[in-house]
Amino acid sequence: MRGVARHAAVDAGRFAQVTFASFAAGAHGEAAGSSGGWRVGPTVDAQAAHTQWVAANAPTQLHPVQPVDDFLSQEDIDSLPRRFEYVPPALGPQGAAAYLQSVPAGSDATGRPGNVFSHAFIDQLPHLPAPVPYPTDAYRGASFATPFRKTAVNQVRLQPAQPATPVEDSEDGYAVAWLVVRQLLGDRSGALWALQAAVENPATLAVLVVRNNLDAGYWLRALSATTTPSMAYATWRLSTFERARTMHAARLLQAGYRIVCVPEADRQALAEVPHAELLTIIDPADPATYRHPVGDWSQLTQAALTDEQMVGTLVNHLVAVSDAAWPLVDGVPLPVPADAGTIAAYGQALALAVVAFEADFSPEAVLLARRMLDGPPHSPTAALAAQVRRHTGGAARAWEELLDDPVPVLLARDGREGAASGLLEASLDARGLERAQRTEILARLARVIDAADTRSDTRGHARAELVHRLLALAGSSGLIDDEAVDVGLTAPLVEALATSAAFAAHLGSHDASAAPAALARVVRAGFIRRHTLVGTSLPHPDWASRAGTTTTPTARAAYDFPAEWLTRAEDTAGQVLSGRAVPRPQLQELLQLLAEADIAAIDAGSRPPGAHSNDSVSDIVALLKSRGHGADVAASRIEDIRHQRRIVAAIHPDADLVDIIGVLRGPQGREVADVVRTVHPEVARTSTFEAACLRLWVVLVPFARAYPLLGRAVGPDEVAALAEAIRWDAGTSSAHIHEVYERYLRADLADATADEEVLAAAGQWLRYQAAGVADPELGSVVATLIQLIAADQVLPEAYRGEVGAG
Repeated sequence: MRGVARHAAVDAGRFAQVTFASFAAGAHGEAAGSSGGWRVGPTVDAQAAHTQWVAANAPTQLHPVQPVDDFLSQEDIDSLPRRFEYVPPALGPQGAAAYLQSVPAGSDATGRPGNVFSHAFIDQLPHLPAPVPYPTDAYRGASFATPFRKTAVNQVRLQPAQPATPVEDSEDGYAVAWLVVRQLLGDRSGALWALQAAVENPATLAVLVVRNNLDAGYWLRALSATTTPSMAYATWRLSTFERARTMHAARLLQAGYRIVCVPEADRQALAEVPHAELLTIIDPADPATYRHPVGDWSQLTQAALTDEQMVGTLVNHLVAVSDAAWPLVDGVPLPVPADAGTIAAYGQALALAVVAFEADFSPEAVLLARRMLDGPPHSPTAALAAQVRRHTGGAARAWEELLDDPVPVLLARDGREGAASGLLEASLDARGLERAQRTEILARLARVIDAADTRSDTRGHARAELVHRLLALAGSSGLIDDEAVDVGLTAPLVEALATSAAFAAHLGSHDASAAPAALARVVRAGFIRRHTLVGTSLPHPDWASRAGTTTTPTARAAYDFPAEWLTRAEDTAGQVLSGRAVPRPQLQELLQLLAEADIAAIDAGSRPPGAHSNDSVSDIVALLKSRGHGADVAASRIEDIRHQRRIVAAIHPDADLVDIIGVLRGPQGREVADVVRTVHPEVARTSTFEAACLRLWVVLVPFARAYPLLGRAVGPDEVAALAEAIRWDAGTSSAHIHEVYERYLRADLADATADEEVLAAAGQWLRYQAAGVADPELGSVVATLIQLIAADQVLPEAYRGEVGAG
């Protein structure tokens, strides 16, 4: 079968084997003295249910057309009829599928002619792709034992195996089958159209009249090439050899048979079969049994198979579709009642392959296939075809198409979503993607989530659900894994989650199931990033008034949120807002966090220094007081702490040094050392305060003689106090020191050095201060600053020379 995909070897343990025949007494472990006869012979991995089923279904008579005796040549033996039967899982033993081949075996050990040897493979995992593309490919397969004569029957041995194609099978087997249909002995396509019509009509049994073993194989293979393997495996119970005199049409239909083959010698006798009106006879040698391609399945087959060269391509696509969604349908109930209409899914499965690989087919075939897929709600749909195309095109393409327009795929409400969801997840499997591909997909995913808040095709909760489903798919598909998080590929996604109202609404309303660990890490990072100040472990001061403040208990459990300050603050705020009693320690923790965050926000420049009202801190303080928590507010010292924000705002880096000194000394004109050492700890920890002290230490103190703002000569105590306030250490990066210098120290020094009379003295003083730094960590920082000043061409050479003279 050139170009037709074959499945890799299947674990032999998947298939049990059972044999059945008339065996000699004592053969194959039978107790000595037994009489022999019809019984189960050698088995492999078989359960009692398997052997019982085979014993009940294996034939004890075959009735070949030509007489059989023990003196046949090997050529005659090879041409004997082989009754191959495939039984779908719905009809097999305990939900297993069965491949059963029965062959004439000559006389048994007693000399009685007409022995029949049956060999069955029982597929215990029929929901997985089979080792041969279609069940009919196992007909006359090399794995079946075919002993002839009593000695061979009684000495047969089995090895672990699985169904396989015949040894002599051609690489062009499907193309050859279609040559038989269309060219050998003329164009007999009408017989195939009739066979299709009968197979998809559950009220009739398709009876195919064949000349020999090979003829049955050709026609069944040609039929197989017009639908997916999953449809054939799920619904076709078939037999390649039946005799008219043993047939009962109603019983065969009741047993779930869809196709049986009879030798041409029985053509006339079929009229005498009980309930013959239930039979649809298709005789390739009799045009009177043909049909025109009037049904969708036949018309699409005709349009898709423009020549025999297309057969291999089509079968490849049908196998790919089947592997992508195994099975395509949940299974057609068998036996099917007579009034069930037609099984349209055979043709729709073909349409699915045509639409999924439309570039390989004519416009006529694609147009017809698309029309067929707009059928009943429970049939394969155009949406499912798109999923197949994504799956077969690879994960990168699948993600690209999904992110181009995710709403119709993820938020479908037309009853078809379930059929495509499993295949969608399979198509998005990102575990084999290159890092560059994964980086691009995650960046696109971040952009889609970022834009979810303003989508015109969704509203409200639908936006939250869209974000939830995108995240869930990214986690389950392996797009987000520990490696992606560790190397920073998910950073754009975290930033998108931090600002997405839809994401926040999802956490506050959606009952999420447990998420993969890597996805949970990303969600936690996005949540914390949303509600904290950048570069701090503090909540954003406006956290309590932001959308999506509250997360549901199920969301916390799904994403493994730790019971830390942010979730505790959520719970406390929720209790306050609902009017429930709140223990004082919880209130004080919440107030302390918000107060610290308020100062930190001004320190970081994310809150305007003058924003003293209409913020969440003021709101929650007012709310607590109104509900009788005034004592708790006072005990928390939040108002005292918030008073310090005035200092932070006033000494911001944009302020002049003169203004900074005025603020620190206050109206009482306190000494700098006293101010620095007694400032509130929350203020002392701010980068704004540290920057102010650094500016004073580097610029104002050395130039004190030119700017007599300190009231008296600067002594060692003031210098030491300012140095203590600079909490940088040796680990401070050179880049950060450069940033501080460029941001405001250069401008300060440029202003101060405008007076040429004090340049030398100021430079000497700074050098003296630097030399007197006892702390080695601060000394390292100061040394870097001295180097920057000495090399800065913007500053006067006289000053730079004195600073760098040491």
